[in-house]
Amino acid sequence: DLAPLGPTNREHSQKKEISIQYYPIRMQEGSIEAIACVASDITDLVEAKHQAEQDRAKVDSILKIIQHKKQVELFFSESLKDIESLNQLISGNTPLTDYEVPLRILHTLKGGAASFSYVDLKILCHQTENFLASHKNVLDLTSWNSFKNKIKEIEHCFNSIIENYQQMFGKIYSANEEKISFDFTDLLKIISSTNSAELKKSL
Repeated sequence: DLAPLGPTNREHSQKKEISIQYYPIRMQEGSIEAIACVASDITDLVEAKHQAEQDRAKVDSILKIIQHKKQVELFFSESLKDIESLNQLISGNTPLTDYEVPLRILHTLKGGAASFSYVDLKILCHQTENFLASHKNVLDLTSWNSFKNKIKEIEHCFNSIIENYQQMFGKIYSANEEKISFDFTDLLKIISSTNSAELKKSL
């Protein structure tokens, strides 16, 4: 009855995931003589579960991109501005005095990342939000440098997302760039109806 109140895991010096389970050792008449505490290394299981969750999130993200390509590119465009604003905020050597602006930006980034299943970015934004919220009254130089490093981690993660997106879907067009799309069969019709040999070769 007391087993659920006991610890279910323990810290390990080599960062392994250790689970703890409890089993009763009973006398012949059924009364409990002792409790066996079994510690199991479940590091591989936890890593496999985490990898499966990442793979599932990646598939979800790709499906959402295909279904909502314009919205995703709008998220990229707005997020670039947000990250630029965060970089401007941390460009100085003195800690912040106004925490509302970075917290609002981080919350917006986290929401957008969650909408399109960018789990790593969402987690980083959430962790940075919590860090800033818990240190805002005592943000000394060490905490300030830690906050700046977290912003750089967010920027690096976001740049990786952009890079992966462009590898799969091509260049991201900004709102003021014109992009023309048409079927391959239409391109063949254009080529066949062109009288210029030079233009035909170029097409």
